[in-house]
Amino acid sequence: MIPRKYKADELVGRRCRPVHSIKNGSGLVITPDTVCTIRSAHYGVEVATEKCSCCGMYAIISRIPREELELID
Repeated sequence: MIPRKYKADELVGRRCRPVHSIKNGSGLVITPDTVCTIRSAHYGVEVATEKCSCCGMYAIISRIPREELELID
C-alpha cells in the first residue's frame, strides 16, 4: 500500500509494483513481479511498465487504488 502521507506530486516518477495481478482495459496483465513507474496520482494511480526488450511493448494502467501498489526503494 502506498501511504497517504505521499502527495500526488511526490509520487510521480517513483517506482512501484502491484501487490496482486492487475489487468488493463486492453487485457494486458501486470503481476507482482512487474516494476512500474508512476505517471500520475491524482484520480487513482496511473502506472507504466518497462518496455519489453523483445518487442518494445509496454502497458499503461490507470485508476489503480493506492492500496493495490507498493513503493520500491
